[in-house]
Amino acid sequence: MSDKFNIIEFNVRLHQFVKSRSISYKKFGDSVGFKSGALSKIFNDNMGFGVEKLINIFHRYPEANSEWLMFGRGEMINPAYRYGKKMDSENLTENDVPEAYKPTFKENGELKKEVEKLKIENNAYLKALREIGKNQ
Repeated sequence: MSDKFNIIEFNVRLHQFVKSRSISYKKFGDSVGFKSGALSKIFNDNMGFGVEKLINIFHRYPEANSEWLMFGRGEMINPAYRYGKKMDSENLTENDVPEAYKPTFKENGELKKEVEKLKIENNAYLKALREIGKNQ
């Protein structure tokens, strides 16, 4: 795992991702716009490809974790898609979040609770102001 992009490591991860989807290289290549045989050449010769194809991969396969594919960080499958479909972010639990994001997830939960408390306080103030306005 590195902060620098490495085409050989990227191609290995892309190969792993294609295999994990249980589809052929041809079907994967066709789905993201590669010409016939181009994907095999990329894997065999450790060649790169354009940004357009990379965008197509993430558009066609949103479950692909971009951090993992590009740099080897995290898990292959985006946690939001862990169960085969995109999960509602409101229903995520700490177990659904990669280890690196758990502190942020916890802080987000605490902030949501604080926002709810502030909404209740705000509604109470608004109610009090309406009562004051009625009495004048």
